[in-house]
Amino acid sequence: LGANALGAEGIKALAKGGAFASSLTQLNLSRNALGDEGTRALAHGGAFKGTLTALDLSYNQIASKGAKAIAAAIASSGLMPKQLILRCNIINGDGAHALASAITSIEP
Repeated sequence: LGANALGAEGIKALAKGGAFASSLTQLNLSRNALGDEGTRALAHGGAFKGTLTALDLSYNQIASKGAKAIAAAIASSGLMPKQLILRCNIINGDGAHALASAITSIEP
């Protein structure tokens, strides 16, 4: 689904339809202009609760609020993809700190 301009509304529709609660193992959502709103919908839509081992969220204009939503989903599920790609977003110190805290809280 990479580079499809899904935006926040597209991700909300996918999440509502249960797309992230399936047995997906890899999901490329890079270059979809998700922003914080779409990232929150992804996080609340179950993307961090299933079998996902690789998630690419590169180039999505994700800032601190989106990063914090990802961190909260990781912390609450105790799971995260082996590959979580967040390159070329606009995550600042607060978002990075939240992600680091969530990731280090997971039992190996």
